[in-house]
Amino acid sequence: MPSIKMKINANVLQWAISNSNTDEFLLRALFPKIDEWLSGNVEPTFNQLENLSRKLHIPFGYLLLNSPPKEKVELLEFRTIESEKIKKPSRELIDTIYDMEMKMDWMREELIRLGNEPMTFVNSISKSSQDIKNIASIIRKDIELDDDWFLKTKNADESFKYIRSKLEDLGVLVMMNGIVGSNTSRSLDVNEFRAFVIIDDYAPLIFINAKDSSGGRLFSICHELAHIWFGENNIFNDQYDSKDSYKDKLELKCNAIAAEILVPEKHFMRKWQEDSTEKISEKIKVLAKYFRVSETVIARRALDFGKITKQEYSTIYKMAIENFNKMIDSKKKRSGGDYYSTAKTRIDHRFFSVVNRSVLNGTLKYTDAFRLTGLNRKTYSEFERRL
Repeated sequence: MPSIKMKINANVLQWAISNSNTDEFLLRALFPKIDEWLSGNVEPTFNQLENLSRKLHIPFGYLLLNSPPKEKVELLEFRTIESEKIKKPSRELIDTIYDMEMKMDWMREELIRLGNEPMTFVNSISKSSQDIKNIASIIRKDIELDDDWFLKTKNADESFKYIRSKLEDLGVLVMMNGIVGSNTSRSLDVNEFRAFVIIDDYAPLIFINAKDSSGGRLFSICHELAHIWFGENNIFNDQYDSKDSYKDKLELKCNAIAAEILVPEKHFMRKWQEDSTEKISEKIKVLAKYFRVSETVIARRALDFGKITKQEYSTIYKMAIENFNKMIDSKKKRSGGDYYSTAKTRIDHRFFSVVNRSVLNGTLKYTDAFRLTGLNRKTYSEFERRL
């Protein structure tokens, strides 16, 4: 039987290639006739087009359209930090947003079906509010967080888990991953985004890029929770640096709120005075360890309160970037760890519980539960047991 030839639009094919992160040299090695497909001299077979779709991570149906699709991802309208770098979002970011929106939409509908009420803390603070300390105090009260909560943890990783558990208890979905779904060949780029938040009054969702450092994840979750109280979606890609020209007023405000939650001013000022270390860089290391945050956050607080100069801050910031890049390179060389431990960090525990309860009640099929959780027939039951 002869192979089925597929007529495709050259503009659609070019769009698909341009919207993929696939190296074009490698693409031409895998599909030697791709230039002929683009010129229209040769038509690909059904199997060739299907393989190309998988390689580009573009839905197969898109390649059959008469013109390039206009994907409208509402969240991408809220790119606020160094947005010139992500005018063309990666396929990995787009697919991750689609996946999280699907999970959030299901959770919302299920919570409504179960008779839950909307969450009153979502969009409960006016964006025009200027009193950072008061806003941080309101948020801490809502999530039942003491102002010296950090003393209950040992490091940034524990602090992240502590705040995550507080948000999950409140009903905020917190998902984390460093890849698209379970596809280890599709890594998320922390230079493109560190986190994002999707606002919903039943199931607000924060997604954290697991490729980030422990300190980075901690700052991101605090920044994004501020957005929930303001009721505005956000894609976050900031290192709490000094490039204020990149940020709008709400981003500056959310940064300040995150900093006040992590390093309250009154505790910072007391600790700065108490520590007798004379060398600034060493003093900042001491305070970073005390507050369980990155040195960059402490340095920025010190700059904001007039304890160090801009030059001193710049030096510390540049060193932090170098260390961060080394950390990223080191992570790339590591192998992946225990599957179930990783899965437990990826999936919001309350979300899994609601999904599992729906399965047991017969209102959700196992196949849909696998799709929602990213687990499969083999791993689902074991994950449930371990959780």
